[in-house]
Amino acid sequence: MTPPSLSSRLRRTAVVAFAALPLVVAAPTAYAAPGGPDATGTAPVTSGADPSTGRVPAASSDLAEPRVLAPTAVQTANRLWLSDVTRPVAPAVSLRSFEWLDAGGFMRGDLLKVDLAAGSVRPDYINAAKVASASPLTELADPRRTVAAVNGDYFDINNSNAPQGGAKKLDGTIVKGPNPGHNRALGVGADGLGRISSMFLQGTVSWSGTSTTLDGLNQSAIPANGVTAFTPAWGAYTRSRVTGGATKVREVIVRDGAVESVATTAGEGQLAPSQVALVGRGTGADRLAGLAVGDKVALDYSLRNDGDNLAMAISGNTMLLEDGAVVPQGDTAIHPRTAVGFDADGSTMFLLTVDGRMADSRGMTYAETGAFLKEVGADDAINLDGGGSSTMLAREAGEDDLDVENQPSDGGLRPVPDGIGLFADAGSGQVRGLRLVTASDEENPDLLRAFPGLTRQLTGLGHDETYAPVATTPAYRATNAATVSPTGLVKPSAPGTTTVTAQIGAVKESLDLTVLGALQRLRPSVDKVSILDPTQPATFRIVGSDANGFETPLEAGDVTLDADDSLVSVTGDGVDFTVRAKPGVTTGALVVRATARGVVTHVPVAIGSVSTTLSTFDEAASWRFTQARAAGSVEPAPGREGGTGLKMTYDFTQSTATRVGYARPPTPITITQGQPLALGVWVHGDGKGAWTSFGISDGQGKAASLYGPYVTWTGWKYMEVPVPQTLPGPVTLNFVATIETGAARSYTGAVVLDDLTVKTAPPVSAPATPVAQDPVVQQHTALSTTGEQFTYAVMSDGQFTADNQSLVPAVRRTMREIVASRPDFVVITGDLVDTGYPADFALAKKVIDEELTAKGLRWYYLPGNHEIYGPGSTSNFSAVFGETHHSFVHKGTRFVLLDSSTGTLRGGGFDQWQMLRSALDDAERNDAVHGVVVGWHHPPRDPSPVKGSQMTDRVEAETVEGWLSDFRLRSGKGALFVGGHVGAFSAGRVDAVPYVVNGNSGKAPSTSPDEGGFSGWTTVRIDPEAPRTPGARLFRADPAAPGPHSWARVQIRPHVDELTVSAPSVAVGESAPVATTVIQGTRSFPLAYPVSAAWSGNGVHVGSGRAPGSAVAAYDPATGRLTGLRAGTGTLTVVVNGVSRTATVTVG
Repeated sequence: MTPPSLSSRLRRTAVVAFAALPLVVAAPTAYAAPGGPDATGTAPVTSGADPSTGRVPAASSDLAEPRVLAPTAVQTANRLWLSDVTRPVAPAVSLRSFEWLDAGGFMRGDLLKVDLAAGSVRPDYINAAKVASASPLTELADPRRTVAAVNGDYFDINNSNAPQGGAKKLDGTIVKGPNPGHNRALGVGADGLGRISSMFLQGTVSWSGTSTTLDGLNQSAIPANGVTAFTPAWGAYTRSRVTGGATKVREVIVRDGAVESVATTAGEGQLAPSQVALVGRGTGADRLAGLAVGDKVALDYSLRNDGDNLAMAISGNTMLLEDGAVVPQGDTAIHPRTAVGFDADGSTMFLLTVDGRMADSRGMTYAETGAFLKEVGADDAINLDGGGSSTMLAREAGEDDLDVENQPSDGGLRPVPDGIGLFADAGSGQVRGLRLVTASDEENPDLLRAFPGLTRQLTGLGHDETYAPVATTPAYRATNAATVSPTGLVKPSAPGTTTVTAQIGAVKESLDLTVLGALQRLRPSVDKVSILDPTQPATFRIVGSDANGFETPLEAGDVTLDADDSLVSVTGDGVDFTVRAKPGVTTGALVVRATARGVVTHVPVAIGSVSTTLSTFDEAASWRFTQARAAGSVEPAPGREGGTGLKMTYDFTQSTATRVGYARPPTPITITQGQPLALGVWVHGDGKGAWTSFGISDGQGKAASLYGPYVTWTGWKYMEVPVPQTLPGPVTLNFVATIETGAARSYTGAVVLDDLTVKTAPPVSAPATPVAQDPVVQQHTALSTTGEQFTYAVMSDGQFTADNQSLVPAVRRTMREIVASRPDFVVITGDLVDTGYPADFALAKKVIDEELTAKGLRWYYLPGNHEIYGPGSTSNFSAVFGETHHSFVHKGTRFVLLDSSTGTLRGGGFDQWQMLRSALDDAERNDAVHGVVVGWHHPPRDPSPVKGSQMTDRVEAETVEGWLSDFRLRSGKGALFVGGHVGAFSAGRVDAVPYVVNGNSGKAPSTSPDEGGFSGWTTVRIDPEAPRTPGARLFRADPAAPGPHSWARVQIRPHVDELTVSAPSVAVGESAPVATTVIQGTRSFPLAYPVSAAWSGNGVHVGSGRAPGSAVAAYDPATGRLTGLRAGTGTLTVVVNGVSRTATVTVG
């Protein structure tokens, strides 16, 4: 059984066929604003929203969460569906999980659909142990045996944590009344049908023939001049903090129906089971003045709704749908969302969560949320607490726990006070079905792969007709010569498909495992395991791949580990390894060696941290203060140990909405010491209770706030905040902030900051991994172009300007070499120029016209990031070169050439994604198309260790890889990517699709020649007559030996200023290396992968096969060694990019 955990969803393998649906609302173009209020000064509020005054409905209880705005509506006609899967949760309950891409970005969500009319499932209110408390939704749901749940109402976050609205349970328990302004409610009536209405507390307090209105029950805000009752269900939160700062307060404690005490201040602490506290403020205190100790008191209260009363109720804040119409909204913010809707007769309930504030899901506006719920069948819908609060849980068939179905934006489960749980009728407890899954990380489709001779652990989960778990021990069997143990451990023996079946009685279920090619390479799932806190464990996986680039994590039992057991212990469970520092070890570094079937990889492990000072604030005078609905300043002040600190004075009296004071450095501080583990600073506190945060942005430019403690202390104290390890680097610090979210809290204050620090892991590195030589690069023989075969050329990264034309000769040389090779056309994959000004493009057009157009060679020029340097857009480029993206068929091959100038494909327009999807779909169906070549400037993956030159949106990169892989597997046709940008030549493959990176054609390379760092260009040869290899055979295919035809081959062609080859004299039977050197200006390097060459011999046999009897020697280009066969002389010739050199071979 899987513990409550975040679902693992890998888009790369989950992508399904394209479908287009009309989208009836505008999808936003998003930009990120700092945490808290946005740059316009608009403030989110949980009640009293009025956009005309800058107070918009909050998306979340946390008012300081980032607001991502959609200032411009982009009408989207289509969605590109990435996945859309529906599964049963219980009778009458289904869960739909969906992902799509539209003009606004990626979207991911989950939708529970409940048939209330069936009567077998009941929604009910679930809550924490006390009203004024919060717990993760998993703790609220599990004790009640829910089958699914979502988070609920907005709440008084970081204060009482009490919900804002009213709440009532199906058993009739009234949990609390609504705070002023929080009167929207949803629920089910006595008939079991759902609806949305207003909700009010109706109550009286009676004593001695006198009564007064009861205005509140267990509320975090006592109405002005009102009386509120607090029952033991309220909890221990101090009642004086909910009086709104009133100067006139009276509290009456009632025990067993009689007044026990009277006070002029509200009390604190947990009430006894027989106690009730009546608290009045203002004139409400006067109304309680007649009560004295010993008086008998009666309370009578109920929750009333418009129309028939709800039997179960919970509050929301913003109506999204009313009578089938989307409610117009002035707020264009996009956020993670939780919402609930009902169809027209209330018989169907929809519970929706939408992920947001992350690369793979942008979130939705209110209007989009309403429109989507209308689309799926809702007639009325209301918004619940969203942002980091959004959580959905659901039971899997055969499991007794709940999985977290969405991806909470906080990175984990935020404690919340309440939610909606779904309760199903009990079943028979008899096995009616089986679910066969991988035992580890069952939602990771990569685990449905295995290697020959290694294992995969499966488990069969029994369930009854309600999908509730039933303990069972099924029998297992497997096909394709695989073995399977009684516990479900499968060991396949050959590539292909192994079908595993679990069976108990007449009930059985089967699962297909894809058996990959033989294990070729291993890698750890993380570049480095960092254990910041030596008392806490860290985890990693070992991932294997075959020759075609198909990957899967290995079971721990198949891996042998060698680690320094004086520093750490490493244990394995399923596919996960857990590393723990040994007791007493506080810092250290080591490398774990992992071996499986003779293949080795290494896992660097760092324990503890190294602190580096980012700022001593000696430059405090250069820091600046900015604010949102606050006032303040920053200035130098005495530091912690006599040096200079930064004093930030703030005034939080000017608004009741969220107020923020930002201390910003002269320039953002980029952290170059490595991936940060934590940020810290010494703070001289003022005890006022302001909240703190660090504002950062990651290597993709995405902003985030890392929240710290409340400044409740006075004097100096060090505060530290962990940095999520999933952030792409480098991380940049933009500000340190103080924040106040409480409407009732109004104050001024000042803090002093000193010694801003970052903690990084101790340095550790693994042994260098040899570069895998991908066979798409034809290294040792010339490319043939017989029959229907054709070639095209690729060049990139010239990077000249009109002001500095020193690199123009190198670009002209590249183009002349390309013309001489007689390709069908040439693709320039970006960064031909270094800046994007009109004069630069005029020069580029002149060079292209003179070197290519005038020679009759067709060309395609794609913009890279340097084409938009200066103007910030492709406008100047398009004014000279027209379209930025192209799709066409050439001799049976579909080419899709796109614009990644912003580092993303989406930045070049959503129509690019539509073009790519449409091209792949057509190529799969169209028998006249034999394969697809795609290309743009930024490759999906940068093969260099820093990975700084790849597509900046990793979700986009995974989507591209998934689409190409699916096309390759389903169609059996060829697929190839060719890009640039990295500054070095390389080739690799993902799921049998080669990815080729062209190096620089003008600018100096970014790395050493042995890593592909030289200048030149690439020839691509396509063979439309190559046989197709569908997925069933692809796992058995060896890419290095594809038979008589290969659909795609490339030659990496460096610029050659000089080429030398030296063959030693050898005796018969003796072998020795042949030395071949390529010279580029002052750069020289041995002829080796990825450089392509063509070898031939006269009297010298070239290759690894049997030599003819006339040969005096044999030369194997793969090893670089010459072997003497018989006495005599011959010649050995090598050609590199048209330059030929010959050496005499003498055998004595």
